[in-house]
Amino acid sequence: MFRHGADWMVISDDRILDIILVEGTASPTELARQDHIFVGRSHINKRLIKLSDNELLEQRGNGIYALTREGIGYIYGCYDVQDESWIGLSDARASYMPNQQADSSWSHAPDYADMYRSRVDDAERQARK
Repeated sequence: MFRHGADWMVISDDRILDIILVEGTASPTELARQDHIFVGRSHINKRLIKLSDNELLEQRGNGIYALTREGIGYIYGCYDVQDESWIGLSDARASYMPNQQADSSWSHAPDYADMYRSRVDDAERQARK
């Protein structure tokens, strides 16, 4: 799957986003402990801030970050970070039709986005207990 990044993105951004997708949320310290991230906590923290400033992540408090809908869309190749636009599906074979900008055109994964958000919210409720 082809991801539509931006000129400001670096390779560690994809790894950070992939880990947060799997884990639900993460902090700079948790990400730095991952075996397949080859940068330090300071660099990770800078990248989290940059990804958050560009709306791929949101800070959930206490240094914890979670994916936004745009972040999930980027991971699945449905959001162009450079153009800040959604890429729609043109047919059942899931070929891409560029320049559709409606959030509703991201039709193949919204259920996953809702499941992801629900899992993050559940984890936060459990942490508060």
